[in-house]
Amino acid sequence: MRDGEPYIEQFVEHYLNDLEARHIVFLDNGSSDGTVELASRYAKDGVTVLLSKLPYREYKYLFKQYLHERFGRERWTLYVDADELFDYPYSEAVGLGAFLGYLNRKGYTAVAAQMLDMFPERPLISASVAGTVSLKEEHRFYDISQLWRSSIKNNTHLSGNHVEDHAVIETISGGIRSLLFDVAPKLTKFPLIFSDGRVTPSNNSSHRVDGARIADLSCVLYHYKFLQSFRDHARRAVKEGNYFADSFQYKKYLEVLEKSPELHIKRETSRELDGSDELIERGFLFVSEDYATLADTEERRLLNEGPQTETPEEIREALLRARQRERRQGQEIGELSRRLEEREREIGRLTRQLRRSERRLRNRENRGGGEAGDPAREVRELKRQLHEIRTSRSWRLITKLQGIKTRTLGPKGKGGPESEGPSKPLAQVVAEQREKSEPRSSERFSEELRPLFVGGCQRSGTTAFIDYLNEHEEILVCHERYKRLRRDRIAPDLFTFERILDYRPRETNKPQNIDLYVKRHADIIARKDPARLRWIGDKNPGFINTMDLLLKNNPGARFIMLYRPVEEVAESWADRAKNPDDPWLGGKDGFSLGVEAWNEAMRSLRTFVEGSDLPRVLVVSYHDFFVRNERCIPLISRFLGVEIDDEVRSSWADASLKFQSDRRAKDPLTPEQELFIREHADREAEAWVLDRIERQWSEPSLYVREGTESLLRALDENEALAWRTARRARELEEELSRERRRRAKPKDNAKKRASLSGKIARIRRIVNSRLSGKG
Repeated sequence: MRDGEPYIEQFVEHYLNDLEARHIVFLDNGSSDGTVELASRYAKDGVTVLLSKLPYREYKYLFKQYLHERFGRERWTLYVDADELFDYPYSEAVGLGAFLGYLNRKGYTAVAAQMLDMFPERPLISASVAGTVSLKEEHRFYDISQLWRSSIKNNTHLSGNHVEDHAVIETISGGIRSLLFDVAPKLTKFPLIFSDGRVTPSNNSSHRVDGARIADLSCVLYHYKFLQSFRDHARRAVKEGNYFADSFQYKKYLEVLEKSPELHIKRETSRELDGSDELIERGFLFVSEDYATLADTEERRLLNEGPQTETPEEIREALLRARQRERRQGQEIGELSRRLEEREREIGRLTRQLRRSERRLRNRENRGGGEAGDPAREVRELKRQLHEIRTSRSWRLITKLQGIKTRTLGPKGKGGPESEGPSKPLAQVVAEQREKSEPRSSERFSEELRPLFVGGCQRSGTTAFIDYLNEHEEILVCHERYKRLRRDRIAPDLFTFERILDYRPRETNKPQNIDLYVKRHADIIARKDPARLRWIGDKNPGFINTMDLLLKNNPGARFIMLYRPVEEVAESWADRAKNPDDPWLGGKDGFSLGVEAWNEAMRSLRTFVEGSDLPRVLVVSYHDFFVRNERCIPLISRFLGVEIDDEVRSSWADASLKFQSDRRAKDPLTPEQELFIREHADREAEAWVLDRIERQWSEPSLYVREGTESLLRALDENEALAWRTARRARELEEELSRERRRRAKPKDNAKKRASLSGKIARIRRIVNSRLSGKG
């Protein structure tokens, strides 16, 4: 490992906390950043750091052999790079001990893992700096549309290993790097090894193993190569020639990156990852029936050994059976996906062969005849083979089941409109059962119900603010219920009582206690009558930067955004960063990160408000509300169209007194911090926000438009459409700009430009007509 500082924290958190590994050994090879210092901080947690300045190009495989000899004897050892996070199938149900126990009982000594390149949605150059955001949250996309597969049993380089007959373990190459850089990287590794004296890991390649009994399942290595610093890394690799074939692949990377510094990795074929189960369904990973049975058994054991609940036995059994069916269906779909891909490759091969034969036949005929009989027969034979494949019973079955998969799982392998989604965790089922035991009004919402979203720069009081709002019987705002869900996927159907309590993985940060997390929302819902609700939504500080995406699927949405002075925000971030165990800011420069986040929030707020023709945003000052919220009551009442009675006013006043008494004493800013704010804070954006707050007192039209409810709804929907069409126009303009930079035939470029220009002109006419119609 060299210069791996951006990865260290998330690497240690994944392997020690999520995977529950016993020990981590880093071998540093001349890092010039803070890698060694940062890794050494975790020494008490079971991290060892070794140092070597020997040239990597000459000793890279000996490094791994040394680690194997010193630390890997007679135990399971995982060999991974700093940018790789390992996971195994059904890890949510199967603990690491049970997983290794299965491998031991079956006598396996090596496990294959497929590398999956993960990348962000936005262009590479604008990706967040590594270490400032969660890699798992930002790098959510993958692409396996261009892969080359081969059975391990047919690979001569792996012939010294044993693979069971029923195991469909493949060596895979290609992926997104093949699409972008015209290379074919090997994606199959054997990172998990049990050294029994016969197995030899990393035999001159990290993609090989010798003398091993390979397990009847494959795992995944999430590979986070595409950081903002990727081009710098490629330059260094090319200069030093440390990698295979004098860093040939890195030369290809650098060639493309130099031509397209704003490279956008995400393609139409890319998908957002929804968990390792999805990779089984797509045929990228394989699990045997024996291993799936282990997952069933482990889930039942955990259920029986867990805390006793009042959940009826039949519900527990139904939950287990549903999960078992889900796993078996995933296996079947994965097998069908592999068979379908094999058939498609065969059809592609025959089609290419058919075209070559037809060309040869035409060439002979153009030359004046000749013996054209052989090519003609060849063409007829190839057409016959294609027809037989496409009309065969197995092909029809595969095609039909593939269609069922698409309708059931959606176009990206996820829950479609009819899908019930992932199975519910037991703790959530328990919480729902408790709620169902209490009498409550039927979940029939008012026709006036509209979406409400609360945001603001982190550490601006958004959490406390929604506690105030939820005291009102006509308002329900969740606590970061869909924090990790893409903003353009947040829609009204997520805000039913049942769906709010239906906690699913990867929708928000995983709480330490799921039962308490669900109970928090259940307690709020228990106080609400659906028929009386006027506003329902979610709170997330990040909403201040993505209001345009939220508006896309939520016509009529309203936004309350909180403002807090940059000095207080940055100081609060710095205080959080003092705790080295803080999962968000521990060990980071919290002060500068706070200023940067505050700047982005102020700019985003201004951009959205100035670009919206409808008054849909209320900006609330932190001090105005929490110190003297009685002053803000008229604003909030008018903005939401609700009466705030004496009971709510009294509870807000009491909460403010408690809020003030519980506040932490603030540390005064140092001269260096004051200078940093003077130099970096966006005072222009702040001045606009403060002016907006001040004008709201005297100009209600800034945040409220008078008119009938039907008219306002029509205007909301009209503007939402305008936002979507304008966004599409911008996308087409960007596409046109990229097209102009491409090196293609002039005639083809002219046609494409004319087509794109026509599309853009039509969309602009639609936008202008929509906007002018609202005036």
